[in-house]
Amino acid sequence: MRKILSLFFVMALCVVGLSAQGLVQGQPHPSAPNVLAKTKSQLRADASFSFDDIQFWVGSGSKRAALVIEWHDGNRPDAMVWGYRWDGEATGHDMIVAIAKADQKLLLLTQYTGWMGYTIDGIGYGDNLDVRYDLDVAKNEPNNAFKFEPPITNPLLGQTGFPENPAGDVAAAIRQGVQTGVIYHPINAERYGYPSYDYDHWSCSNGIHWQAGWYYGYWSYFVRSSQTSNFSYSGLGATSRVLTDGCWDVWSWNGNMNTSEGTQPGDVFVAATIPSGGGGDEPEIPVIHVTSISLNKSSLRLQAGANAILAASISPVNADNKQVTWSSSDTGIATVEDGVVTGVKPGVVKITAQSVDGGYTAVCEVTITEVVIPEIDFNGLDAVLTFPKVEEATSYEVRVYRNEDSGHKRIATYVIDAEGNIITELRAVSLQGSSGKILVPLKNLDIDGVYTIEIQVLNGLDIIDTYTVEKISNPVSNEYLSASGSRVIYQNGTLSLEHLDGYHFYLMTMEGKILRTFIARVPHELYPISLPSGNYLLTGEKDGDRKVFKFRIN
Repeated sequence: MRKILSLFFVMALCVVGLSAQGLVQGQPHPSAPNVLAKTKSQLRADASFSFDDIQFWVGSGSKRAALVIEWHDGNRPDAMVWGYRWDGEATGHDMIVAIAKADQKLLLLTQYTGWMGYTIDGIGYGDNLDVRYDLDVAKNEPNNAFKFEPPITNPLLGQTGFPENPAGDVAAAIRQGVQTGVIYHPINAERYGYPSYDYDHWSCSNGIHWQAGWYYGYWSYFVRSSQTSNFSYSGLGATSRVLTDGCWDVWSWNGNMNTSEGTQPGDVFVAATIPSGGGGDEPEIPVIHVTSISLNKSSLRLQAGANAILAASISPVNADNKQVTWSSSDTGIATVEDGVVTGVKPGVVKITAQSVDGGYTAVCEVTITEVVIPEIDFNGLDAVLTFPKVEEATSYEVRVYRNEDSGHKRIATYVIDAEGNIITELRAVSLQGSSGKILVPLKNLDIDGVYTIEIQVLNGLDIIDTYTVEKISNPVSNEYLSASGSRVIYQNGTLSLEHLDGYHFYLMTMEGKILRTFIARVPHELYPISLPSGNYLLTGEKDGDRKVFKFRIN
């Protein structure tokens, strides 16, 4: 018999106007500009319901946390409680997924949204839940951010593709979710490069509880650090919320972002019951095997000494073992570690990603070229930039930046066709290159100015190579400038960032969890860090350009 304990709250709701974006589980909600954000609710819990009243525990370890789920669907019990144990570090997402896998009555609908992590937008409870997805209605949903048909024109979400068989993908996700306790939305960022944000058309015809939605309802996230502390609204996503020993995390359904509906924990907590036949141990569930693997690029071009990152995608997205091994057909030409390809010497090499489960492979052909050092011949305030032609190139783009205290200011852009003719730049005079070289006149450079010159080599819309040089001193005739390649070096607790000023950086784990954010202010930035040993990613963004570096702490 379930033990029901009353829990009384005194609420003082502070409502603050949100002028920028409102966050739901760390994600910007589409209605955010017109929303009043409940930044903090002064909810104080009665101490009558404690860890001792929790019946259903999952996990092992010395640390404890409580998970409360409130459906606000008019069905009682409205708020149910589970317990979670762990050692080391765990997140709210770790907790709710572990509990959903262990409790056969609890079903979770979630989605990977890229570097922002996972959203949780559907939770059900009951026996043999009949969960469905109305694909036809979703396709015609005006508020749905996902587009089911080409052309893919949603750069805000970084759309890169569309599902070939969405009905089959959804059906498979539901089948696997019923078995594992977690439905991973198949139309998501991990598979297609962007999230669908479509949970409004998922439904359940049976069971005790079911709530799902994004535009027309969502799951709020409330937390408190201890049994007796106040609950407060968390703007962090499930991936970012790090659990603390003794914390209480409440997932609460909110049907309308403009009202107070569902924005506070309910007044009755009920201990989730232990299923017949055992305690909270995880049930025997089928293994979800890998069926295919793909890479984000089928070909790649790099200079010797440079590096680039290849990303492998595993299908299905909820496969149990997503481990991938990497290999190079010739390590003398290029090496690869955890998807980071480094050029060694000119040549062509095949980089292979292979799934540990099933042995499926995907291959990228990598061409390593000689290091290119452009030449600049100065004549007073003018100069001529010279660099070699690339056989595969259809055009070139040269960007000239003046280095200022506030950052880089672009002062000129030159677009050159494959033959070396300048096709975009007023006042410029075409110079025909010879002996396989491109010549570009640069006008009105200050003698004492400091400039960064970036050369992009394009094949259609794809950037196949990039050269960067800097004029850092008073030029002399026929001066040869050394390539100022961007790089990141870790040594003795400090990151050294070279030629990356102005970039906004995200320091992440290899799994994509964001640890720090910062901006490099100078060409030679030193950034102290203290992190455990292991591999890390550093992603930098500036003016639409994105660079990814990998480094290791021993």
